[in-house]
Amino acid sequence: SEITLTLTVDPGWVILTVVDDGCGFTLGEAPANGLGLRSMAERIGSAGGSFQVESAPGKGTRIRAAWPRTGAKLI
Repeated sequence: SEITLTLTVDPGWVILTVVDDGCGFTLGEAPANGLGLRSMAERIGSAGGSFQVESAPGKGTRIRAAWPRTGAKLI
């Protein structure tokens, strides 16, 4: 597998994108007993940002987290 991390910073936003070419998964069918993706989404949301996950079996996974550079609450 290969993982690509991209960090983009512009005047208003910080955007982190993580893409892998692994096995992927069906959204909604991942085990819900962990805190991983759910916790990340809650933390980014608390900072006024957005969190998106795209994945499908055999297609890898793409995660995008974006949060504002100014006016964000510290968590």
